[in-house]
Amino acid sequence: MSNVLYLHGFASSPQSRKAVWFADCFQKSGVAFQAPGLEHGGFASLTISSMLDAVHRAAAVRQAAAGNKVTLIGSSLGAYLAALYAELHPSAVDRLILMAPAFGFASRWLAQLGPDAALAWKQSGALPFTHYATGEQTAIGYSLIGDASRYPAEPQPAHPALVFHGLHDTVVPPSAARQWCAQSPANRRLLLYGDGHDLNASLQPMWDETVRFLGLEP
Repeated sequence: MSNVLYLHGFASSPQSRKAVWFADCFQKSGVAFQAPGLEHGGFASLTISSMLDAVHRAAAVRQAAAGNKVTLIGSSLGAYLAALYAELHPSAVDRLILMAPAFGFASRWLAQLGPDAALAWKQSGALPFTHYATGEQTAIGYSLIGDASRYPAEPQPAHPALVFHGLHDTVVPPSAARQWCAQSPANRRLLLYGDGHDLNASLQPMWDETVRFLGLEP
């Protein structure tokens, strides 16, 4: 089968629980797996464009340029990036596995902040933030939001997609995944779990479905 590229979520890393879990599962199945870091250039200057560039430079995608398509797996913002990359580079991608995809990322974040905090962020250019992976207090530049406006809030790639979402997700509501899958029901399958945004309590059932979706040996 194709190589697998895992895209971590916002303020996460290739060492996240899900990334490590899937790395171990694919290794045991004999499938080439990579989970690149997406914060090249630093967290403060992170943009959708810079993350797309990190995906494009990943070895698995370079191999895809030689005729070996890649399966993209993404979590949250990484799932949005996977769908966006597939839309922008359709010939490089075989299929998609999206976990709690953060469609409408920029508008959702601004709405959660509220107009006053959003305006203060825009005026100052930086928003204090505790990085989930490192636990360190840092800042994220407003350029993340400005750059996001260059891209569709809900990419529409034509590739087969398996989508996982938590019924108790308070970050991205499951209705976002339902709506996205309903736009192409023949190509997109949605599975809902009694879980939150991180889906860490659903790792085994997600892997079982991944095995079936990719036609792997159980």
